[in-house]
Amino acid sequence: LATGTTSIEQAEEIETLAQQKSLETVRQHALEKQAALTTDPVTRLQLRYALIRLYESRKDFSAAQKNVEALYHENPKILGVVRSTVDFYWRMKMQPQAISVLLQAAKDAYPTLSAQFTYEAARKSTDAKQFPQARDLLAGLLKDSPYNGEYLAAMADTYAQAGDDRGLEQFYLEKIALFRSAPLPADARKAQIATLRRGLIPALTRMNNYSGAVDQYIELINNFPEDDTLVTEAALYALRYQRQQQLVDFYAKTVAQSPRDYRWSMVLARTHTNLENYPAAIDTYAKSIAIRPDRTDLYIARAGLEERLMRFDEAAADYEHIYQLAYKDPQWMEKVAAVRARQGKTKEVVAALQAALIDGRPENAGNYFEVARRLEGWGMLEQARSFAEQGVNKAGSELLAGAAHHAGAKAYVRIMTRLRQHEQAFVTLQKALEESAANLPVLKEQMEKQGIAGMTDAQWRDATRRSRIETARTGMAAALQEMGSAVNTYFTPEERLAFAHFAESKRSGMTLDDVEKFAISLAESASLADQEAHWRFEWMMPRAGLPNYYPNTQP
Repeated sequence: LATGTTSIEQAEEIETLAQQKSLETVRQHALEKQAALTTDPVTRLQLRYALIRLYESRKDFSAAQKNVEALYHENPKILGVVRSTVDFYWRMKMQPQAISVLLQAAKDAYPTLSAQFTYEAARKSTDAKQFPQARDLLAGLLKDSPYNGEYLAAMADTYAQAGDDRGLEQFYLEKIALFRSAPLPADARKAQIATLRRGLIPALTRMNNYSGAVDQYIELINNFPEDDTLVTEAALYALRYQRQQQLVDFYAKTVAQSPRDYRWSMVLARTHTNLENYPAAIDTYAKSIAIRPDRTDLYIARAGLEERLMRFDEAAADYEHIYQLAYKDPQWMEKVAAVRARQGKTKEVVAALQAALIDGRPENAGNYFEVARRLEGWGMLEQARSFAEQGVNKAGSELLAGAAHHAGAKAYVRIMTRLRQHEQAFVTLQKALEESAANLPVLKEQMEKQGIAGMTDAQWRDATRRSRIETARTGMAAALQEMGSAVNTYFTPEERLAFAHFAESKRSGMTLDDVEKFAISLAESASLADQEAHWRFEWMMPRAGLPNYYPNTQP
């Protein structure tokens, strides 16, 4: 039926049905008939390539090759046909034929497309291990475009894949010499030469010419002395191949010859750092800083090394200088505080944190709480208490009523509990909870938001007051949980027993709702199992007789 039809529509229907039923022979005949019947040359090409793909899928490669070559000979200058022919030959491992097609296309094409075909032929020649041919093709391209990075990389690849490291070295050296006098912008010329030097280093390494490779790194650093990553790479390479003295000696000599150029002492200092010769690095950084006292990065690098060597006074002095250079960026005074904390110099730590987080800033309770938290982390509890209490005073009635201060309230309670001053902390919390119900803060907030005209809005005041009370109760519960956690972490068994009596005394004045929200959470976080069980029982018993009343009940 497929071979006898004279209708292209019927042939298409047969081909579709054959494809659905996997009748490949019928589909082949249908495609052949469609190609014979169609009058559109583009459609004919598409159908014949579909037929070729069918041959390939059936492993009939000879028929596929016959049709590919027939199409190519009929249409040697159609780009799609050339591309399909090259791809087919390459898939079939017929590399010489694929390269020949590309070279013929290069002859027939206009100059720009011809260069593309020639470059592709060169790359495929390299992949096919036909290195002389690849180099000849690339040499022709480089004659017209001697500074084309893509062509240069492809030429280098021919030597690399051939394992000809000597030839690769010679190629790179010739091109480096060429680029030195190339009519290119200075930055472009420098970048191209750097790329060539980087390509040369692996070849020298494979030839065990480690000294030559370090020389190339030196040339790279000389052109990019501010590149810290490059200096690190060079130092680690030299260390790996025992050429570190070559690198150090070169820049030590350069520093001596150019004592007013900070770059070379900076490079030498970074080299010493990567080679873990920290005392020498510190001394060398001093030379750079003497020339460029405005460079904060030099001070930062030196201060980090001084910390490693536990030269804390010198490190603190550098961080204080950076603080001034960086327009009093507080992070550097915080670094001073950290260094002084390692020395155990409490007074200096407090002064540094005061300068970093409080001085020159708007009054804010959060800043005081942050200082207290830092001091607590360094074990300076008495000093932390002082700042935490100042934070409490700054927060005032908003300590619990304002959610923004809850973290500070927890820090205050934790510090006081660690100092065994939990009773005073509880009194402070209780006072803040009571103040959350006061009317004056609500009136002030209403005045700020609505003005005098809104002062008669009783519903708004009542809703705001309820919101403040609920926020304060949430903050109180969180603070008591923090107190219990501190007890569980830091108290001895005897102190825990005393704390249990304290908790019992505070529970006695609470309503059942307060017992649930405050007392039970305190006992749970402090791991006071007896009190927790007893208070849960007290809280649940009045509700036991109520029908279907199980809210918030935990197993």
